[in-house]
Amino acid sequence: LEILFIVHGDVRTDNFPIQVTKFGRGIELDQMISSFYRKCGGGGQGDESQELVAYYLLKQVDTTTAQNVYTYFITDEAACDVLDPEAVKQHLGLPFDSELTQTTEVFAGLQRRGKVFTVLCETNNQDYDPDKIRRRWEANVGKNNIMPLSDARRVVDAILYSIAKLTGQTAQFTQNFVTRQQGSQYTAQNLATVQKSVALIGDNLPATPPVTSKKPLI
Repeated sequence: LEILFIVHGDVRTDNFPIQVTKFGRGIELDQMISSFYRKCGGGGQGDESQELVAYYLLKQVDTTTAQNVYTYFITDEAACDVLDPEAVKQHLGLPFDSELTQTTEVFAGLQRRGKVFTVLCETNNQDYDPDKIRRRWEANVGKNNIMPLSDARRVVDAILYSIAKLTGQTAQFTQNFVTRQQGSQYTAQNLATVQKSVALIGDNLPATPPVTSKKPLI
């Protein structure tokens, strides 16, 4: 198992809109995830620069040696619908591919490489239209690949449960989850929250592409 962390904000408002680690495993992940600069400003427009993260993943991250690729966008906002060529050059340092102007086209490319999901957390911003945000994500990843989550503290659990569901290990996940909760009075409630979030995962997903290369992940 190898994990790549990317932290993002919004190129229109944040000083550090996109931060990327390398692939890591085991205890080195603790150092990676604690290395991010976290005091970024917020936008409040209802969308942010997740389309640039998707573009970076599509153009810069080689997963051809991986047997299973899972990508999770964790957010409470939508991605912008169109890529900004100048933002691609300035913040990613990459040339802009004129054939990938629409965000839906970038996500379609990611989905040909593996499984792409959105963990869509609830927000306290009264200016957001949650139904509109969800519809925009449906256009990018599909209705059955969205994981609505009412308790952001359960993000990791929801991701783990989705993988367990895709690999036929839900019983093992449930046993491990109950053990980790250590008899908390909220165990049943927390488990129900996770199960509700992942209810649609596994329906109509494309098969994982075959391995075609032996190059290391970058």
